[in-house]
Amino acid sequence: PPRNLSDEPAKKSASKGGVLGLQFGNTFSNREYFQWRQKGAPFGDVSDALKRYAAFPAIEELDRAVAKNYPSEPKAAPESMRMGIDRLVEVIDYWIKLVGEDHVSPGSDFDGWPEPPRGMRDIGEYRHTTDAMVTKGYSEQLVRKVLGWTLLRLLATCAVQ
Repeated sequence: PPRNLSDEPAKKSASKGGVLGLQFGNTFSNREYFQWRQKGAPFGDVSDALKRYAAFPAIEELDRAVAKNYPSEPKAAPESMRMGIDRLVEVIDYWIKLVGEDHVSPGSDFDGWPEPPRGMRDIGEYRHTTDAMVTKGYSEQLVRKVLGWTLLRLLATCAVQ
């Protein structure tokens, strides 16, 4: 998908100590779902809205104008189209192999869109990711690193600077 980071910039970011916050949503981590979602008018194309609202002088005015269109949820994808948590762990695994375990952390995006993996509706079901990582053979230390320590290390580094 167009907003995803490709391998080379990801490696460059990691080489400078950066952390990749992996998006959980199907739109970003599930090619089949992304292609299905693109049939017809893709949800999330804001180019027309940017043109339309460019003249608004304040964010409050923009909020009032945009709020008239909410809720604007797209049609839900067939359940069989959504990736499962095991597939999410495959995505995590891909990035760990590419940039190293010290540079991968979940980004989740639990704001209601895009659809998270099957079996995960909100942060309360985050534990399923942990379970899937353990089942895949990740050590406890690696699970802790990916699910929190890496991001905490980055934040501590930023706070010191």
